[in-house]
Amino acid sequence: GAREPQATASQAFTRFGDAHRQIGQHGMALLAIAAPVSIR
Repeated sequence: GAREPQATASQAFTRFGDAHRQIGQHGMALLAIAAPVSIR
């Protein structure tokens, strides 16, 4: 993770990174489901 002098800032960046990865994974899954429908 990010190296920050403030522990809370580092924790926030870590949480943001984790959330961002989860959004990316769910977003790709959603696209895989929605894309074939929207093409028609």
